[in-house]
Amino acid sequence: MIALTAVLAAAVVANAQITPRQAATPTANVSPPALSSTNPTAIPLSSIYASAPTQATVALHTTYAAGATPPISGAPALPTAAITAANWPALDQIPPLDSPQVKQWIQEVANSGIKIPTVAQTMLGGCGEPANAAALANATAQGNCWWTCGGCSRETDITTCPDKATWGLSFDDGPSPYTPDLLNYLDANNIKSTFFV
Repeated sequence: MIALTAVLAAAVVANAQITPRQAATPTANVSPPALSSTNPTAIPLSSIYASAPTQATVALHTTYAAGATPPISGAPALPTAAITAANWPALDQIPPLDSPQVKQWIQEVANSGIKIPTVAQTMLGGCGEPANAAALANATAQGNCWWTCGGCSRETDITTCPDKATWGLSFDDGPSPYTPDLLNYLDANNIKSTFFV
């Protein structure tokens, strides 16, 4: 999936046409932007489909054994391959919030000066669910800013691109063996992006 995302992103980037911003004269006839690419390296949209050919899998540089000690000073050892299910929270159940570990985390956040809000969990059924009425009423920018049901955004949120011919670009997942190829491509084309890892 990451490889397909990178291919699609590369296709979008290759198809992008950046034009300097100019003031149009009142009598100018402006044609709508062309959706076809003039970039000879662009991947045609007709070539992007579920069974499209892909590049060869990138080999991992190194595979470390379970329990290995990292070369970075102070870093913990890698986990062992043995997984004990009893050491993990139960599947599909909210873990207890009164465990010593959770209490320690809450205290550490409180000690930092950040106020922890008391927000009830929303229920299945979304905006129309009667059990979510209080959350919906508090979905404003002054409240919990529940975007899904309130359409809320704050001044600190980036929700639009302010200039014509400008668009936002982001990636998630990774890093993976394909990450260097993507980063090199973005760097070679002087493209800035947000990478959610």
